Amino acid sequence: MAYGENQEVVSRYNEASLNILRLHNCWQKIALYRQNYQFYKWKIELDSVWSEIYQDVMRKPNGDEYLNDQKLLLKQIQEACNYEVPVKDPFALNKLSKLEKIKKERLYIALSNYHLWLRKTQDDVGKGSSYRDASYDDFE
Repeated sequence: MAYGENQEVVSRYNEASLNILRLHNCWQKIALYRQNYQFYKWKIELDSVWSEIYQDVMRKPNGDEYLNDQKLLLKQIQEACNYEVPVKDPFALNKLSKLEKIKKERLYIALSNYHLWLRKTQDDVGKGSSYRDASYDDFE
């Protein structure tokens, strides 16, 4: 074949398997950050998962619905970060610790919701768990 002629080019690497491997690595880090209440790192890794599945989500006919859901979840996380409880004496240590505890609980719940939504979304786009119908057993 002469230089410049059209030829079929096939990648030597399967990007889909590398994508799933990157997702697996993200979920491992996420589990560690969640258990250790490292909220910032947890959020960053959740965003990494979103980056890995975004293109697949947008290929779905209802991709815009996923995008709207994601924006709503991110808004809830932001609101949890900015949440303030009215405290009459802001310098009282016991009241400040209550404020911080409430903020952390709200942030944990918001991050957990985003976490669970990402897991479901990953499954929806075929990059997560795979289930098969029991009626399709290989038995004959």
